[in-house]
Amino acid sequence: MEIAGFQTRRADSSDVEAIAAAHRDSILSIGPAFYPPNVVADWQAGISRDLYLDAMERGEVFFIATGSLQDRPIVLGFASDYPIEGTKHGASVYVRGSAARRGIGSALLRLAEAHGVRNGATSIEIEASLAGVEFYRANGFVEIGHGEIQLRTGRTIGCVFMRKDLVTARCEGGFAPTLLNQMQKIAEYEPFIDDAKHIRELDRQRFVVVRPSTVVINCYRQVQETLRQRLSGLPVSYPARAHVTLAGFAAGTSLQPVRDLVSAWAGHVPPLGIDVGRALSFGSPFQIPILQVVKTPALFGAMTSLRRESERRGLPISTITPVENWVFHMSLAYCSELDAARWKEVERFIETLQAHPASCVQDTVELVAFDDGIEYSGGVFSLGRC
Repeated sequence: MEIAGFQTRRADSSDVEAIAAAHRDSILSIGPAFYPPNVVADWQAGISRDLYLDAMERGEVFFIATGSLQDRPIVLGFASDYPIEGTKHGASVYVRGSAARRGIGSALLRLAEAHGVRNGATSIEIEASLAGVEFYRANGFVEIGHGEIQLRTGRTIGCVFMRKDLVTARCEGGFAPTLLNQMQKIAEYEPFIDDAKHIRELDRQRFVVVRPSTVVINCYRQVQETLRQRLSGLPVSYPARAHVTLAGFAAGTSLQPVRDLVSAWAGHVPPLGIDVGRALSFGSPFQIPILQVVKTPALFGAMTSLRRESERRGLPISTITPVENWVFHMSLAYCSELDAARWKEVERFIETLQAHPASCVQDTVELVAFDDGIEYSGGVFSLGRC
């Protein structure tokens, strides 16, 4: 089934029927691979709208992902955050079977975690169904025990007790900054690419990028808008947002090893300056107009050390251009479908574009992932924390 993207928001009482439907779908479509039919039947039988209304009244906060499934608007999944005792919180995540493994559950979990941190949580403890163990493990939870819980029907069901610490991580010389800002950035994720065809071409790839701040974004948008007007009506696509790529990883590279790599690498990299240069282009076969970014020693060093650590860990970088020849840039448009004559006209026009001086210093990098037609955040990592 084709899912046309998704959006996330906080749920309210008007969403409880849709949440219940998504919960039942998750149990019935994913549960049978882990539990016998009678357990699955009892599990979903206890699901009703009142379950969520009562939880909301007790202070549990729900977040939902909405989207279109076969051109029908639908709730694709949900997550929740609730206090247990002191700074210990609980959470739950359920996603429809047709929406699984698309980054939706992770995006929802980040919203729940961010809400918990804003409300004083330093850890999350959960009773994970057997179906959810791998998901939670991939999102930083560790097993602390095994047991059973009682369903609303009275039947017991096997589960794994898991925990995730939300406190700041320790590193040499002190402690890392709070996770709250990073979690909020993930939860409020704004994609860099919104062209469906381009997203499909990037399927199963991962990228480490720098998202510039407003002053550079404004400069970028001004130049991009001039280009859009000139190329109106042509088969050209455009990045949704400005970004500077530091590394790309080969299609099929697992996300978690890349997360581990970037997390370890980022702490030893100083904040990175982004200084806008002039408008240029990458020629055929790429045919990409760009805003050049000045190759500072910090950017050069960051890319060099990231590639070196990637090689050491056996994670293949997809970019073959040597670092010393790399042109740091922000892509303005993707014009590979233009014929040679039209592209020559575009190249001449690009030479006339003027970019106002703009610069910023960024203290985070982002891991961007593409899977099953969706772009999503693999994490936001603070620079120079160690």
